[in-house]
Formats: sequence, structure tokens, C-alpha cells
Amino acid sequence: MMQALQSDDFRDQRDGTTCGALTLRHSFSPLLFALKIMNESRKMREGMASFIAGLAGKKVLVELRGDKYANGTLESCDCYLNLRMSNVTMDQGGKNGVLREFFIFREGSG
Repeated sequence: MMQALQSDDFRDQRDGTTCGALTLRHSFSPLLFALKIMNESRKMREGMASFIAGLAGKKVLVELRGDKYANGTLESCDCYLNLRMSNVTMDQGGKNGVLREFFIFREGSG
């Protein structure tokens, strides 16, 4: 059960979490709260993966680290947001290259 109370400052309170002028009081443990956040994060990642997977077969431009770009056809996307592309043109700060296949591995996904 959640109930909202007014608060005039940003101080943390022992029985609730203060955010701006609103304090949320909850009746569940910090562990349960952490599990709920992890579940929401998983749902958001899976939703994004579904959206990107729907772009399969379309031309996409992916911005990579270090001012690099991959422009090609998206072949697939998994639930960790790893991408497989084909017919890729790489732009690496003015240097261009063409790759038949390209795999973008998201760090920390496995």
C-alpha cells in the first residue's frame, strides 16, 4: 500500500523515500524494492529489444563509441540488445570501410 505525504525538503526519512516535495511510504522491504526495480529494468530492456528486432531487414545507423558509426541492414537483435548487421559501411572519423557482416556486442550482456 502506497500513500503520499507532503514534505518541504529533500531529506531521507526512515520510513519512506523523499523525492522533491513528495514522500513515498512503502510497506515492503529494501530487498523486495530492489527486486521490483530489477524486474522493471528487465521489462524495459526487453521492450526496447522487441522494438529494435522489429526493424530487422531495414537500413539503420548505429552510433558506436569513439566517434564511430555503423550504417547497414539490421539482421537481428537479441534480448541483450546485441545487434547483427550486414552490408555495413563503417565511418571511423573520416575513414570508411565496408564489411559484409558486423556484430555489435553490448558490454556486460553475457
